[in-house]
Amino acid sequence: MEKLQQDIKNMIDNISVPMDELNKTVERAIFIGHKHRHRNNHKWKRKLTTACISVGLTAATLFGLSFTTFAKDIPILSSIFNFFNGDGLYENYHENAKNLGITQEDNGIKVTVKEAVFDGQNIFITYDIESQKDLGKSPFLSGIPQIKGAFSQVESTTHKIIKKDKNHYVGITIGHLYSDEEKGHFEFNLEGFMLHPETHKVDITGNWNFKFDLKATKNSNQVVNQKTEKKGVTVAVRNITYTPMSFNIYCDGFVSNEIYGKWDFVFVGIEVKDNLGNIYRNNFYGGDTNSDIFIQPSNSFEKLNPKATSLIITPVVRLLDANKGSKGRSRDSNAPKEEFKLKEIVVKIKK
Repeated sequence: MEKLQQDIKNMIDNISVPMDELNKTVERAIFIGHKHRHRNNHKWKRKLTTACISVGLTAATLFGLSFTTFAKDIPILSSIFNFFNGDGLYENYHENAKNLGITQEDNGIKVTVKEAVFDGQNIFITYDIESQKDLGKSPFLSGIPQIKGAFSQVESTTHKIIKKDKNHYVGITIGHLYSDEEKGHFEFNLEGFMLHPETHKVDITGNWNFKFDLKATKNSNQVVNQKTEKKGVTVAVRNITYTPMSFNIYCDGFVSNEIYGKWDFVFVGIEVKDNLGNIYRNNFYGGDTNSDIFIQPSNSFEKLNPKATSLIITPVVRLLDANKGSKGRSRDSNAPKEEFKLKEIVVKIKK
């Protein structure tokens, strides 16, 4: 996992992503793998295996990449989950979380883990950070949660941090496991802070180590096994898990060799609404790649409307080429691109 994480960090070194873009409600992509290939003109190839596309989605991150919003006027709230609930993603998380209140201090920085909740495959940890000096607007956390003594392991991590006031921050870390667990002994070991995330250099080192046990929330699982395909891309919805705070959709995606060989970036995502017209926002937790043409994205959406009777899932595909002579693609690029939607999958809700 550490090698994969380093490979991904090395991969994004040459990609320019303006920080202000992270706070816009736009479609976002997650890089979870890469591969170099050659055409006749020796043009490099990178495979972007999967992405999450959702109306109202703010910013997504991978393997500990943090984004920070300055929020000096945020009122005192009973739970850190509420600081991040402006888009409704964290409704009901506080009510289902375990209060921890564990504090560790090192090198002038005090970190207090406040709450945590585990839905069987995703762990959500909130914390308060107090520092003797300013950590800047966008500190990067070095360290990921791990589950010990279990078959499954954490495959991807997202950190989100809000600067509350001078030298005071609040944050949430989300870890996604490979497979479901009914309970877990977790360790959340922070190794330092990067004040300039683009450098991948740890500016402040230390040890802030936390250990705690969590039981999974009571969930229900619905087997779906429906698929849709178009232009060499197939997306199959395997199952949906309903939790007290959200619902998780698990998909398989297949990209033909023809598509993979033609385009530098392949984005596969889903848009979700219900029969009442509600559009659901989501967190994207990445996926796994077993071959050049197989992807397994998973998405966690806000809590399901109790009156909804069906979900309409629409896969979205974006095919992009890199800028000429570059390994990346700028936001205003004129390089070739194509976007299309697959036929929607309608799922009757069974909980």
